[in-house]
Amino acid sequence: MLSQIIRQMRRLDAYSKPVEDFRIRTAFGGTVTLISSMVIGILFFNELMTYLSTEIVEELLVDTTVGDARLKINFDIVFPAMACSFLSVDAMDASGQFQNDVTENVWKEPIHWSENNVGTTTPTIQQSKARNCGSCYGAETSEIQCCNSCDDVMEAYKRKGWALNSMDSVEQCRDREWVQKLHHSLNQGCHVYGWLEVSKVTGNFHIAPGSSVKDVHVHVHNLHQLGPSAFNTSHTIKHFSFGQSFPGKKFPLDGETVIANKGGVMVHYFVKIVPTVYVDLKQNRLLTHQFSVTKSKLDIDVNSPDGLPGFFVSYEFSPLMVQLNEKEKPFTHFLTDICVIVGGVFTVASLIDSFLYHSSRKLAEKIRQGKFN
Repeated sequence: MLSQIIRQMRRLDAYSKPVEDFRIRTAFGGTVTLISSMVIGILFFNELMTYLSTEIVEELLVDTTVGDARLKINFDIVFPAMACSFLSVDAMDASGQFQNDVTENVWKEPIHWSENNVGTTTPTIQQSKARNCGSCYGAETSEIQCCNSCDDVMEAYKRKGWALNSMDSVEQCRDREWVQKLHHSLNQGCHVYGWLEVSKVTGNFHIAPGSSVKDVHVHVHNLHQLGPSAFNTSHTIKHFSFGQSFPGKKFPLDGETVIANKGGVMVHYFVKIVPTVYVDLKQNRLLTHQFSVTKSKLDIDVNSPDGLPGFFVSYEFSPLMVQLNEKEKPFTHFLTDICVIVGGVFTVASLIDSFLYHSSRKLAEKIRQGKFN
């Protein structure tokens, strides 16, 4: 019974074995075998690395997250030609929320340079057209009706024989203190870094010189009679992002450097934020944000009705959301690919070996018969 089963199994053998005496081994066949084995080894290693790595599958969805969610802005920026005492970090959004001169979770580290610091501009007081006659604080005369500087106010009081008890109440004198402060900070830069949270609506984030104040529903910066050209806004962005990081996340602004060869330059970045959900292999969900950006530069002069020298980021949100899912390659797929590699390489190698072997035999036969010319 057993012998019959064995005979039947022999008939099903699709891999017949020739007798060892009838096998022909050639040096070229050994070379083909060696090369094909190396190719199989390389492809196997590549397939193994692919199997061990994690595949990211993207899905495009409509953003259905709640609108009152908070957005975290992370920044790390170096201003080599502007002192920390003049920089203000501010944020505002379309809902009317203002964050003026943010100090919580924001750090400013002074940077000291040599006296020949490149890019530093000499501060000058410039009067705008909108302010062509300053108050003399009651000391006006027929000769002195406008006081546009601290010295003008002091001269008017001197002619009246009055004493100026407090310079803090005189705006022109406060402006002079700013000029003196800027003179003392000519060779200083500033490293500004930290984070702040804003509402998930269209908004603006900026780092700019001057005292930021909210005037009714308008956000303004008081430059204290210093012209925009007094502030050099050259900067290097070490890091800028929205939300938390995840494997493979890209940061388009990291390493961006802007050199302003003169003062009064407004550098404006327009950002499109894409809400992103990252789902790892354990199905943990991380809600974060990616973004794309374009940039513009604008020269601001003393008579410009709008604009301010500084670093500005205007952002808006995409209505679509990207979901990134980590996927592992099944082990059965890995085995299938390995079988395909081994079988495919050996099949192609055997065809090449057979073709070259028979071709060489025919060529040798023709040479032997003298038919090869």
